[in-house]
Amino acid sequence: MPISRRRFTALVPAVAALAALKSGIMYGSSRKRDDQSTTLVSYLPRSTSACTLGGIYLRDNPQEADMLLLEKQILNNSSLRQDFHAATGNSQHAMLKSLVRRDYKSGKTVMLAGWVLSQTEARLFAMTRLKYPE
Repeated sequence: MPISRRRFTALVPAVAALAALKSGIMYGSSRKRDDQSTTLVSYLPRSTSACTLGGIYLRDNPQEADMLLLEKQILNNSSLRQDFHAATGNSQHAMLKSLVRRDYKSGKTVMLAGWVLSQTEARLFAMTRLKYPE
C-alpha cells in the first residue's frame, strides 16, 4: 500500500529520532560503523513510495547516488552536521522540518512523479532507495 507524502514526512523524523537514540551512532565518532550508511539512514522507513520517488530522483541525478554525498548535501555545512548529530530525537526532528521549510521558502524544490518535494525530502527518498534497492 503506497504511503502518502504527508504520512511519510510525519514518520521520517519520528523513526529517525528513535533509531538515532537507540543506535548511539554519532557522525565523526571514534566508534567504527558496521557499514557505510550514515545516521540519516536511520530516519528512513522502508516504503515502496519512498523507494520509487528516490529511484526517480537518482535516475535524474545519478551523480548523487552515494549515501555520504547525500548526507553532506542535506546537512550542507559542518556546523549543521555537528549540531544535527549532537542533537537528540525531538531536536533532530525539528532540524529536518526546518531544512524542508527552508527549501520550500527558497524555491529548492524538485518535481518527482507529479509531487513537488523539497530538495531535502527528495534526497532523503534517494537515501531510502540506496538503502533498500529492489
